[in-house]
Amino acid sequence: MTATLPPSVSLNRAAQLVVPHVRDTLLSFPEVRGVLGQLGGPEDGTDWKTANNSSYFVDLKPREEWPSGVTSEGLIAAMNARLTEIPGVDFNFSEPIKDNIEENISGLKGQLAVKVFGDDLEGLHRAAADVKRVLEGVRGVADLAVVQAAELPQVHIRVDRQAVARYGLNVGDVEDVVETAIAASRPPLCGGRAALRRRRASRRSCPRDLGSHS
Repeated sequence: MTATLPPSVSLNRAAQLVVPHVRDTLLSFPEVRGVLGQLGGPEDGTDWKTANNSSYFVDLKPREEWPSGVTSEGLIAAMNARLTEIPGVDFNFSEPIKDNIEENISGLKGQLAVKVFGDDLEGLHRAAADVKRVLEGVRGVADLAVVQAAELPQVHIRVDRQAVARYGLNVGDVEDVVETAIAASRPPLCGGRAALRRRRASRRSCPRDLGSHS
């Protein structure tokens, strides 16, 4: 099952407010044995998903342990009815392998995808809403949703080249520090480009045995 949140949601807010609610709702069904979820994409970049996308693998008990009269279609309908109480989130139920095949074909997890192109974001939203209204009247359509797209907040940092040059630094040095501060990436080693240049400017050097300490 996939859940699409508003595109402007932060990773922390989604993890705190939405993911536990979805997981607890799914686990409340007696047919469910366990739930494994993923929010956004992995750090290794193998999945392009953003913070407003979450996927859940729902492990179901054997059919003989289900309550009498419950079918797969009925279970999905009951889950969807409960989950749609969460505002601003679109849900889609499918199978893992089926999802991957459909995503490779159309770029989306669905048997049929309608793509609207243009450079006017508001116009695209209106056109997508019109398409959805038309498709809602087609018999057999299920899990119909508009893939939300919006401008995401960004931070633009412009480096004053003349100012950093006065300190014997270059743009790459500043970018290393900014990346470390914002993205919490691994800081430069003592012998790295930025650290080494700063130490040369102050006539210092790294201890020879620094790399041997953990």
